Amino acid sequence: MKERYLVYPAIFEKDGQGYVVNFPDIPNAFTEGDNLKQALIRASEVLGSILIVDYRDAYPTASDISQIKVQGQQAVYPVEVDLVQAREQTKSLSVKKNTTIPADLARRAEAQGINFSQTLTEALEEKLKVC
Repeated sequence: MKERYLVYPAIFEKDGQGYVVNFPDIPNAFTEGDNLKQALIRASEVLGSILIVDYRDAYPTASDISQIKVQGQQAVYPVEVDLVQAREQTKSLSVKKNTTIPADLARRAEAQGINFSQTLTEALEEKLKVC
């Protein structure tokens, strides 16, 4: 691993119930928080998880934060991740699974910034508790 700390710009969008966060340089990296502090913490956590699992040591180049365009209730903040800590917090080796869901459900979930991998993991964990 070349660097321990990486910083990526994230778009924080205020909605009526908190903040939705996405990373222009990291597709599939979404999260949310009830307030800005919680959204920043969760943004760092999801960024670390995705970089460790999906990118391993070939991390994308971060965009210049001043070049990120925002609109409406959006703001751009730098989000730092400690890759050593993220690696330690990664529970186990993850596997990629392809799933099929209804298109309208996918669009609504994406609009809410829902992390599909996290949601599927939580649903499976809950279902396995019942079994």
